[in-house]
Amino acid sequence: MAKQHSKPEPFCYHPDLLRPLGRYLDGLVARAVVSRDALIALYHHSYGWGAGDVIAVTGLNGLESQRIYKNFRRWRESGWQRTMDEVGLTKAELAELGNQQQRHRQRFNSDAERLIRVAQAHYRKSEPDHYPCLSRSQWGDMFTQGYGCDYRIWHLALCLDCMQTAWGLGSSGSLTGEKPRLELQVRP
Repeated sequence: MAKQHSKPEPFCYHPDLLRPLGRYLDGLVARAVVSRDALIALYHHSYGWGAGDVIAVTGLNGLESQRIYKNFRRWRESGWQRTMDEVGLTKAELAELGNQQQRHRQRFNSDAERLIRVAQAHYRKSEPDHYPCLSRSQWGDMFTQGYGCDYRIWHLALCLDCMQTAWGLGSSGSLTGEKPRLELQVRP
C-alpha cells in the first residue's frame, strides 16, 4: 500500500521542463496559480489575446472587465520580468525562444502545447474540487446565467480543452471563426 502512495510526481522529472521552453511555461503557469495578473496574462501568452479578447471570451462586464486591463498593465510593467527572473531564464535564452518561435513557428507551438498541457494538468491540481471540466451545455448555462466569473477566468486559462469546448459562448456571438489554437507569445 505504501508503495502505491509513494510514486514520484512525474511532472517534477519531465526532462523537457529543464529546457528553456519548459522552464518558461512552467514559470508562467506556476505564477498564474498565485497571481491574477499572471493568470490573465496567460491568455496573452497562450493565444496572443489582449484585454478585450479576454473580456469577450470569459463573458465579463462592468467592473470585472476593468480589472482585466489593470492585470495586463501590471503584468507588462513588472510581473513578466519578475517571473522570468524567478525562473532563471537569461536574456539569451529568451532571445533564443523568440528566434525558435520565428523560424519554426509550427513546431515551436506544437512543443509548447504539449508542455503547457503537462504544466496545466499539474497546476490544476490546486483548483478547488468544484472546478471540474464542464460540457459545452454546462459552460453555456454558466455564461447565459452569468455566474462563475472567477471559475471561468481561472479554468479557461488553465485548460486548453475547456477553452475549445466553451469557445464563443461568452462573446454574445461576437467571436466567429475557428476555435483558438495555442500560439505561444514569449514576450508580454
